[in-house]
Formats: sequence, C-alpha cells, structure tokens
Amino acid sequence: MSLHPLEYVPAVADESAFLQDLSKALPVVLGRMFQHQRTLLDSFDGRLYRDGWILEESRQGRHREWILRSLPRGLEVHRMEIAGTVRFASQLPPGPLQSRLLPLLEGRALLPCIRLLVKTQSLKIGDDQSQGVVFAEWETFVWDAPAQDPRPALPGRLVLRPGAGGEEAILALANQLREGFGLSPAGQSLWIHAISYLDTQPGHYSTKLDFHFQAEDRAEVVFRHISGHLLDILETNIPGVLADTDEEFLHDVRVAVRRTRVVLARMEGILAPESSDRFQKEFAWLQAVSGPVRDWDVYRQQLPRYHAILPVEYQNWLEPLTAYLVQERQRARRSLLHALRSERCQRILREWRALLEAPLAFNGETNDQPIARLSSGWIWQQYRKAR
Repeated sequence: MSLHPLEYVPAVADESAFLQDLSKALPVVLGRMFQHQRTLLDSFDGRLYRDGWILEESRQGRHREWILRSLPRGLEVHRMEIAGTVRFASQLPPGPLQSRLLPLLEGRALLPCIRLLVKTQSLKIGDDQSQGVVFAEWETFVWDAPAQDPRPALPGRLVLRPGAGGEEAILALANQLREGFGLSPAGQSLWIHAISYLDTQPGHYSTKLDFHFQAEDRAEVVFRHISGHLLDILETNIPGVLADTDEEFLHDVRVAVRRTRVVLARMEGILAPESSDRFQKEFAWLQAVSGPVRDWDVYRQQLPRYHAILPVEYQNWLEPLTAYLVQERQRARRSLLHALRSERCQRILREWRALLEAPLAFNGETNDQPIARLSSGWIWQQYRKAR
C-alpha cells in the first residue's frame, strides 16, 4: 500500500522544545524553512464541507495551488495549479477537480472562509544505516485575522512523508514518536480543528424551512417564528446581492420575500388588517424591484446550452445576444441597488423586525387560535377548490 502523509500533534505547548528534544534523540537534519498562506474555500452555504470535502488554496509568492481533501482526515484527492482569478468551478479547466466541484457548487462562488499563515520547517529524520530516512515538515500556524481576534492559537503539526526508508521507516518513526515523545495522531484535518473556533460553521446556512410545531401552538407564535426565520435569510443575503458575489444571493432573497408574502396571505387575521395590508404591499414592491435582474440571470444561465446546440463555426453568432443580456442586467442591477439601499427598503426591514419582536403587536382575530385549527381550515379550502 502507499501511505498518505501522517500528521502528529505534540502534547506540549513549547514547540521549539519539542524540536530540540527530537534532535537530541534522533539524527535530524534541518532543511529549508519557508512561509506560505493556506486558505479554506467554500460556498456561502458551505456546500463542500457539508458534503464531506475541504478545498484548500496554498499560496507561496505567486504560486497558487488548489487542493481538494476528503474529510475527516483531510487526505488529498486532487491538486491543481491555479492561474488568474477563479471564483467559480466553471472557470476551472476541464479535469477531475472541475468534475468534482461543479455538481456540488453549481452557480455558487468560492469564498475564503479561513486564512492561516503557515511557517514550515523541513526535516530529514533518521539515517541510511539504521531504520532509513523519513522526510518531515514541522508546521506552525497563525490566524490571518485582526490582532484583536479572540481565537486561540492552533497547535503545530509534524507531518511525516516516506523517504529513502520507505513505509517501514515512517511506521517505525511514527511508533517511536507516540511512545517516546508524547505525540498523538492528529486524527482529523487541520481545517476541522480551525473551523471549531468559528462563530458559525460552514453549512449552517440553509433556506429550507424545517420547523416542528405542535398542534396546540398558538398561531401567533408560529407566525413569528416562520416570519423571523425568513427575515433572517433576507437580511443575510442582501450583502451578497449588493456585492454581486454570485446569482444565488438574489435568488435566496426573492425566495424569502415570496415565502413571507405567502405567510401573510395564508395566516390572514393574525396581524391587524392595516399592518397586514401595508406589509403585503411593501414586500410586493421588494419582489417587483428584484425581478428583472433575476430574469436576466436566468436568461444568461441558458447560454452554455445554446452554445452546445450550435456547431462550433456558428457559436460566435451568440456574442451579440450575450452582450445584450449583460448590458440589460447591468441596467436592471443599478435599479436594484438603488432600491436595496433606499430608505424605503431599510424601513421595511427595520419595522418588520420590530413588529415581529414587539410583545403586543399581534392583535388580529386569529392570533390566539391553535395552529392546527387555522391550518386545517386553509387546507380544507384548498381541497374544495381542487375537487
């Protein structure tokens, strides 16, 4: 079998002391020391991490590589040198990495989640006369974050790679490190360790409505809970729309707005009529101003399919259409940005949040009803219409 690199974590906090002890006990030759940056990449909604993958960018000077690793151990699966700006899987050259990422990410952009500054000391441990040579790297990590960041330091790692001694040498040294130096196998990827210190974990965000209400829950409580969750989604995605990070931010904004309007319509009578009417109109306006950009996005998403239909010699005929779609989207986007940054939009979100959190805001006719009674009445109405 072929060994993957083995990673160990020291039991002591003084990493320099560990290296000194190692040099006293074993033949150790120090190699070059270098620094580089390692960045965890994922989509806004953590699709890679959620599916059991880590995408790491390693940067040293102008040289950049993307490394796809499997969880939980972080074993390398694919590695590719990267040139230029790559934000989407579709921008990668065809190959194993693109084939793996494209179905998972679809149209979502890759964003930096964590950046680490890494100092690596190369080592050659052992000699040819005894157990053989093992190449190793001693890695220490510093968060690439503001100085006031409260995250604790990450422990260093000793990475063992087979050398002239082959697999027997690396396994013998690994056993010696465990017994004589108190090192323990890392067990899991460095990135899992780093992620555990984040306030929010990759993959925590979802637009799915996964509620578990009881039949006797008051309609007001259900209304507050669902509407507050949708407002969270809306406010979370607006910065991504403003930055034009990827098209899915706007899609999620529109889904949240549409669902809010459905809740207002289906749970009629919970809010006072004047409040219900007002916010129905306001969210209808927000749905309308966000529609044109989304329409142009959908049109542009069809272009690769149109290209594939045409023979190669005719594909450039679509260039005028492509330019037109880009131009119209830019025009619609200017209107959207003006709307999202307007006092009207800010007032809608601010006052809707205040209403949902105000203890005495719900004075409609049905807010004290059990949710089972309210929902069963609506289901019966829909059933009668469908018969």
